[in-house]
Amino acid sequence: MLEISRKEIKKSVDEDDRGLTKLRRQAVLLIDLYIWEPICTGIRFLQLFTIFVPVILTVPAIWIGRRHPDRDNERTGTLWWYGFLVKAMEWAGPAFIKVRTYNR
Repeated sequence: MLEISRKEIKKSVDEDDRGLTKLRRQAVLLIDLYIWEPICTGIRFLQLFTIFVPVILTVPAIWIGRRHPDRDNERTGTLWWYGFLVKAMEWAGPAFIKVRTYNR
């Protein structure tokens, strides 16, 4: 996947292209690099922002509730928050699910 990303960064117009073909490919490349990619990145940022801001705002919940000796002596709020965090990572997509699975 890293190799594909590196190839994408090095996108350019072929030196063999001439005339209208070269102009068209340059225009497509510019639109892709300077318009389409930033829009897609911005949308993904907003998506992740809306998923994880509620998780961050609910951190104080980990200090609420009684302790459960059968669950590593964790509080009720902590157990709820862990579940909420896991659900948020599932909503965020495969990369976050991998992080969750790796850390188990």
